[in-house]
Amino acid sequence: MLRPYLRMMSASISICCCPDSVQARLTGCLLLLLTLGLLTGCPVDETTPSLTLWAMGREGEAVQGLMAEFEQRHPGVRVQVQQIPWSAAHEKLLTAFAGDALPDVIQLGNTWVPEFAALEAIAPLEPEDAAVDDVFPGILASSRIDGRLLAMPWYVDTRLLFYRKDVLAQAGFDRPPTTWAEWREAMALVKFLTEPEQQVAFYRLTGDLPARRSAWSHPDLAHAPHTEAFRRQLDQVRPTPQIPEWERIADKISHFAEKAVRGELGQDEALAALDAEVDRILAKRRWLMDKAESRGRQP
Repeated sequence: MLRPYLRMMSASISICCCPDSVQARLTGCLLLLLTLGLLTGCPVDETTPSLTLWAMGREGEAVQGLMAEFEQRHPGVRVQVQQIPWSAAHEKLLTAFAGDALPDVIQLGNTWVPEFAALEAIAPLEPEDAAVDDVFPGILASSRIDGRLLAMPWYVDTRLLFYRKDVLAQAGFDRPPTTWAEWREAMALVKFLTEPEQQVAFYRLTGDLPARRSAWSHPDLAHAPHTEAFRRQLDQVRPTPQIPEWERIADKISHFAEKAVRGELGQDEALAALDAEVDRILAKRRWLMDKAESRGRQP
């Protein structure tokens, strides 16, 4: 049985202006409940909404209830809200960016802001100082990249931890930690398991090699000929690429390595097939980055 448990952390949802939209250039600031330069006197096509806002999930539906007051404050400016499911939002935003079809204003989860900032898909903002000063500092920090404010926090929500009571019981616990003291006890377990002495003890139990360098000075490992080569290799370890696609690439490496071992493909064939698959996986990322770079070169 899954049961909701502890509020773990806060997350902010931000509103951003897209740099290539006519309305973003006209206003130069945010749409919702923030300073929007008066657009009265600007020509408005009565058959076309003046601003387009993409918002996600339930909030994308609810925010439409605020638009009437906004339009009353800014006569002649109308807003079209498009509600997008969170499950499709990220892909839709990237596709819109690639096709130069982003809306004027978009809602982003704060973990998406660095990605869209790297693509130069969102414009720096200049809201009133009072609005910025009124935002919780830790929440606002997630919207600043290289000193530029690229998004304005719109609302915050909380994350929940779900757990299986039966699985937890099998591990010997009747409930997860409920206080900071108990969480510190949990961290104490992590520290215990990563102590050099315990890593050596775990090596004796499983054969798994220690991650702590000092553990390798233990006699069980320091002079063991069958682990010496592994110890030398550990000094040359390089981290895997820190890209979202890496897990898929690693699966492909295992897939084609197995085909080569089984004799289904020759080594050169397996490498060529792997290279083609990796190239396909990374094609979209290259396209997006090239597009962002080309935009940066435009006058």
